[in-house]
Amino acid sequence: MTGVLVAPDLQRSYAVSADWIELLALARPDGTATDGDIMKPNDFLEDRAAPLPEGVSEGAIDDPDIVDVAAEPALDAIFEELALRQRVLGEAYPFDLVVEKRSLVLTMAASPADAIIEQGRSIYLACLYMSAIRSGLFDAKAGAISADPTIGNLFQICATIAAAGYIKGDAYWFGHPRPDTTSMLEAVGKLSELLKQGTVALQAPLGETKFAKDGGVDVVAWRDHHDGRPAKIIVYGQCASGMNWEGKPVGPKVQRMDGYYTDTPSQHWLPALLTPFPLYMDKENSHGLANEEARLGFYRRNEAEMGVIIDRLRIVRWCIEGLRDIQPSMRAAVDKLDDLFDWSRKAQTAAMLAV
Repeated sequence: MTGVLVAPDLQRSYAVSADWIELLALARPDGTATDGDIMKPNDFLEDRAAPLPEGVSEGAIDDPDIVDVAAEPALDAIFEELALRQRVLGEAYPFDLVVEKRSLVLTMAASPADAIIEQGRSIYLACLYMSAIRSGLFDAKAGAISADPTIGNLFQICATIAAAGYIKGDAYWFGHPRPDTTSMLEAVGKLSELLKQGTVALQAPLGETKFAKDGGVDVVAWRDHHDGRPAKIIVYGQCASGMNWEGKPVGPKVQRMDGYYTDTPSQHWLPALLTPFPLYMDKENSHGLANEEARLGFYRRNEAEMGVIIDRLRIVRWCIEGLRDIQPSMRAAVDKLDDLFDWSRKAQTAAMLAV
């Protein structure tokens, strides 16, 4: 294997290890990966983040049965993560998964008959490669794959479609660079027209930087009433394609954007965070996410600051919903899907050449 794909530490993050298995299944000619691809005793023992089980000595670690016992909690968590992905996505999950008591086999799934489900699978794979680059499983430079700012720009395609699908409405790709190439002030004006609410100022707020592009808001979604009148659901979302999402609540950004109006579109709106990776990826150890109850608590605590959370599995499901009912403003994102898929195919080709 060349330096394009980089195996993870088994104890680092079960979500990262689950991504690793998926990446290998995508890269291999037979389309198959197993638990053996993450359970290499020497790798596990060289960099062990968790202590050995009670009663197991360092001198006994050459015994493969003892190594299995030491690794079992991590393997269980990885198995559970992959099973969750399959259960939540159903036919939209690009893989077939067989999990037994102490073994796992992941294979590429046959193509579905539903073209939109197939698009959902392709969106999942694009998000997987984005995550792999961010988590260090995929060396973009070694694979000659564009990363920054390409990943962030491409993810806004997914975010716009998913936001519209989630609220069963429409969405405007507000993040820079916008497909309509508007300036910040022009984009605020267009948004006001789309929302049919708000009065835009004649110029940018005093003291605003002349380099203002999107003010930290990447997507705005709304659901109109049948009568076309105000007082409706409006969602302002910020995308986080990197792992530093904890510093990206969109609320203050929306409040700053209010300076572009003489009369803001609404007093009440919903903040949202959208990511191409599971929100808890690489947070499992630092937040003690050892069971589902802890993971539910993790989402609840982050909702308090981030608002609506739409991470990888939710991105895929809500993109499928959005693609089944394409609205006028979100079409700008739909029309860019081929760019997303082209980038993803290049990443897959680079990974296939690496194994």
